[in-house]
Amino acid sequence: MAIEAVLDEVLKLPTEERAELAARILDSLDEADVIEPGHQAAWTEVIERRLREARTDRTKLTDMGEVMSRARAVAADRR
Repeated sequence: MAIEAVLDEVLKLPTEERAELAARILDSLDEADVIEPGHQAAWTEVIERRLREARTDRTKLTDMGEVMSRARAVAADRR
């Protein structure tokens, strides 16, 4: 089935099912196939630094619900 046909069908699914499908597709990808050599080490360094900052209160964390609410508000304003 062509990608566009699959996408058309997927977009008809409820939000939760689309999210589940997206997560499962991402999980199916082999990191070696999508991350260029050297990039994994760089991302690991960034992730570890941000985790240290979060644990030592050097950065302000925002609740995911608040982030999504703000994103929806921005998207609504752009319509």
